[in-house]
Amino acid sequence: MEKGRTLIYLLIAICFANSCFEDDYIKGYVQTNDIDINFVTDNAALCSGVVTVDFAGIDAMYTIIQMGIVFSKDSIYIRDISSNQIFSKDSTCISSQVNEGVFNCWLENLQPNTNYYIRAYAIFNCDYSNDSGISYRLYGDIQTFATKAYSNNFPAPNNLTANQTDFSIILDWNASVDVNSIWHYEIERSDSEIGVYEKYGTSTNFLTTTFTDMNPLNGMNYYRVKFIGSYSRESDYAYVSCNYILYNDDGDKPTLLAPSRVYATIIGTGIKVTWDKVSNASDYKIYRSNNENGDYENLIGRVGDVDNWTDYNPQNGNNCYKVKAFNLYESNFSDASCGFFP
Repeated sequence: MEKGRTLIYLLIAICFANSCFEDDYIKGYVQTNDIDINFVTDNAALCSGVVTVDFAGIDAMYTIIQMGIVFSKDSIYIRDISSNQIFSKDSTCISSQVNEGVFNCWLENLQPNTNYYIRAYAIFNCDYSNDSGISYRLYGDIQTFATKAYSNNFPAPNNLTANQTDFSIILDWNASVDVNSIWHYEIERSDSEIGVYEKYGTSTNFLTTTFTDMNPLNGMNYYRVKFIGSYSRESDYAYVSCNYILYNDDGDKPTLLAPSRVYATIIGTGIKVTWDKVSNASDYKIYRSNNENGDYENLIGRVGDVDNWTDYNPQNGNNCYKVKAFNLYESNFSDASCGFFP
């Protein structure tokens, strides 16, 4: 398959019969990208898709609740999945991304020297004022690739180290082969030297030889690192451990900085709250009050490592928001920002 081949778009227009006005519609586009065979091994492949949405409406909201790649050795199943609307005998890679744009999925546990068929997909949840919870799946076109034959491993990464820095653990290593032969690194973690290691992170840039654990375990953290390389090969593991100390020398729990530059902006049917992300924070909590100087006891939202959240159920009148950064510990409240919802 040639990279750069003209990409095929699947356009599905969804219109809701119960409460759909002429200007209330959602058009979702799901595109399955060409597969770069340089990122296909004997048991894995890097695949990607694109999701975009055209949305117009005065009485509707939508949320992308899942996106990913469906893959199977059965071409007929992949061809018919858009009509079946089910995931039964296929395999599915769910992307960590859940918004518009390009997303990647690393398909694993594939069989060597085998043909696979893939389709990108996205699941939308659509809400109207008088009808909610309607979900739709959109699919892209079909692409195909063949895994490579099995071969021996590369040597493990060199000089792997792990050191606590502030509230995180930074892993560092050196490449054991020519960096042009490396596609990406995989990091696994365990709470025991002889325990089960689970995949914990991926460094998709072959030039990047560091990884930051933003949520280390209190006490010993055991890591192993390998890389996926060219010619259908992966490396052996390199191992390292680090003792993470949650409390400082005074016995006090470390604190995060509070989010800054918090803004509340009216956006049609809701209020969008934005802030500057905080170093070492893993997620954020959003609190609301009807008074800038009031009590912010009403936790109304919690999101991951992002810089915004939308309140689709604001109060009539004044809505004031404060945000806390969160990890193993919480920050103080941010400054308040208010928006008046009519």
